[in-house]
Amino acid sequence: MVRATRNIGFPKSDFHWVVTIRPSPLAMRDWLSSYFATGVIGDPVFAGFEKVWVIFNAVIENLTALINEFREREQKPRQDHH
Repeated sequence: MVRATRNIGFPKSDFHWVVTIRPSPLAMRDWLSSYFATGVIGDPVFAGFEKVWVIFNAVIENLTALINEFREREQKPRQDHH
């Protein structure tokens, strides 16, 4: 974590924020490079192997569930409406 830099550059707002848990009520899109010189959003200083492993496993578990659901989805025949 020697090279980790804190990148919390968005202006403070009561209506717009960047989190992965739930979206803000207002979506404004700016060029991320205008806020984050490194391309990383957030504060990596608080990251650790244990947290990364928990997130990684959750992503794999959910991606696997999505793939299985898609694989088991009934494929109904298409209909020509012309």
